[in-house]
Amino acid sequence: MGEVIGDVLPLAVGVAISPIPIIAVILMLLTPWARATGLGFLGGWTAGIAASGA
Repeated sequence: MGEVIGDVLPLAVGVAISPIPIIAVILMLLTPWARATGLGFLGGWTAGIAASGA
């Protein structure tokens, strides 16, 4: 199990700090419905990470 995490960890860090989600969050926070779009993005991001990790 630890070996698998060690293999996947660099890829996960690269995805986590990639500029596309950062740009998406900035653009969403500039909309009039920032709270709703931000919560939707957070929920989708969390679900996607959970699904790929499962």
